[in-house]
Amino acid sequence: MSKLKYAFLISLMGLFLQGCTSETQTNAPSDDSATPNATQSAALTVHLPDTEPYQVADIPIEQEVSVRDLMLKAKEIDQKFQFKDTLYATMGHLLTSIQMVPNSKGEGAYWQFCVGNIASDRGIDEKMVAPGQQVDWHFVQYGELPCKKIGE
Repeated sequence: MSKLKYAFLISLMGLFLQGCTSETQTNAPSDDSATPNATQSAALTVHLPDTEPYQVADIPIEQEVSVRDLMLKAKEIDQKFQFKDTLYATMGHLLTSIQMVPNSKGEGAYWQFCVGNIASDRGIDEKMVAPGQQVDWHFVQYGELPCKKIGE
């Protein structure tokens, strides 16, 4: 048998075996209980000044939601989680406090959020969070950046 025919036969057998393997994997029962909603939830951490971070984990979401909607869901599942915001007609909601720590008036510190350790370029109504993502809120001085810039 020539090398070309031998190589063709081996390739054909590989395709046949790959098809059998895929068929077996497709029909195998899946055990979703091993990873309980790992990709159907998001997490929220609030880095409070001078204290341990406050975390609300496993916030159930089935699809992308806005950061504000995620925070509302966090408030539903954890009664101790608190935030306040103000609705501005032309800008949307602006966060004014988390866990009773308000933004400074004028210059000083304010709340800034990151999604997946990347600074947001949008407000809480527009920035979307997907299942499996982490939102971190940081109380920082004006001009400080608590996470990576977009594109870093």
